[in-house]
Amino acid sequence: MLDNPPETISKIKQIAIEKNIKINYTTKERLDKFSGNRPNNGIILKGEKREYIPIKKFDNFLEGYIKKPEGNLLVVLDQVIL
Repeated sequence: MLDNPPETISKIKQIAIEKNIKINYTTKERLDKFSGNRPNNGIILKGEKREYIPIKKFDNFLEGYIKKPEGNLLVVLDQVIL
């Protein structure tokens, strides 16, 4: 773990703590291996697999999503490699 991490990493860590998200610390080598040696900036998020929504259906999805009152998080990613 970095003794003096960059401000952005500190912010991500604080949000994870506030949201009770488990944080695992490891070496740069293990992060690089886990990411397939792709850039990772020292942080990797492991999430659950979600349903793929084709872009043709995205407008309908987004319309229904916005109508939900609270507790929603929408993350749109491009070129995510599993």
